Amino acid sequence: MSLFDRFVAAIERLEPSDRRDGFVNLLNKVRLFRFDKAPHEFLPKSWSDEKRRFANEQLFLPFQFIALEDAASLVLIADEEKHQRGASKPRIVVDVVSATANLANFSCRDGKLKENEDVGDEQLTSSAAPKLFDFVMTAGRISTLEFRESGAAVQADGVVEVWTIKGTHMQPLPFVSKEIRDSFLINAVAGFEEVEFFNDPDFFIVEEVQEKERERYQKRARKLGRIARSHQRPVYTALRPKQIRGKLRLPAPSMVGGVRMPHERRAHLRTYRNDRFVNMKGRTIIVKACWIGPSGATVKGKRYRVLLDLLPPAAEQDQEPPP
Repeated sequence: MSLFDRFVAAIERLEPSDRRDGFVNLLNKVRLFRFDKAPHEFLPKSWSDEKRRFANEQLFLPFQFIALEDAASLVLIADEEKHQRGASKPRIVVDVVSATANLANFSCRDGKLKENEDVGDEQLTSSAAPKLFDFVMTAGRISTLEFRESGAAVQADGVVEVWTIKGTHMQPLPFVSKEIRDSFLINAVAGFEEVEFFNDPDFFIVEEVQEKERERYQKRARKLGRIARSHQRPVYTALRPKQIRGKLRLPAPSMVGGVRMPHERRAHLRTYRNDRFVNMKGRTIIVKACWIGPSGATVKGKRYRVLLDLLPPAAEQDQEPPP
C-alpha cells in the first residue's frame, strides 16, 4: 500500500473532531501527483539563471490543493487563494512522515520523545517508532521561497506545528526541535522543486483513472464518508511525449508532405525579455499546447488522458502575442 493510502486510512481511523473533519475534507479535494523515484534521483542538481528567474516569478500549482508522493515522502501543498502565481505567494505545506522512516530527530522534551512518564530517556529510533506512533505530520505556512542556483530555499512564517497519529488519536507535540523544523523545510524544498519539475513545458501531465474503482467509490464509499484511495481517484504523472506514447500505446507522429513536425509542448507561460521584443518586452503570455495525434487511451482498464487544457493561472494582461 502506498504512503498516501496508508496516511488517509490513518486519518479515517481518528476519533471524530473538527480537525479530523478538516483533514478529511482536504484529502478529498487534493490532487495526487506521483513520482516513482526519490527526489535526488530526478530533480536537477542546479538551476540556470533563466529557469530560477522564471520559477521565482511564475511558480504555480496546477490545482489549488496537491499531494506529491515520491519514493521517499509525502508532501501536501495548498495555495492560500485560487490562481496564485509566483514563488513569493504564501502557501501551506504539510509534511507526512511514516513511523517506518528514520525518526531519530523527533523530540518532545529535552530532545527526547517519550511514550509516557515511565519510559526512560531513550532517544527515539526507527525501531522504537512503531510503539509510539504511526505518522508524524508537520505543517507550516511557507511565506519565503526563492529558487537559487543550487535549488530552492524556504522559510516558514510563524509557528511550525507537529502532530503525531497513533491508532485513533492525533496529538500535538508540545516541543518542536530545530531538527524537526529543519527536516520539514528540507521536505518542503523538495516539494516545491517537484512542482517546478512538472511545470516544465517539455513534460505533459498525464491523468490516470481506474474507472470501475472510481465508480464503486462514488456509489458507496464516498457516501459513507470514506477518503478516496489512489486507485479510486485520478493520479497524475509528468512524462515526456515519447514516454506517454509508450505507456498509452499511441502511434508515433509522422510527417505529412515532408513538413517538419512542430515541437510538442504543453500549455505554458512565456516571458519576453529580449530588447528585440519592443512591444512585448516584460510581458508574460500563455502559449497554447501543441500535441500531435490522439491524446488519450484506455489500457488494461485504466483511462489515460494527456491534460492539454491544463493552463497556468491567468492574469488579466496574459494573452497570446499578436500575429
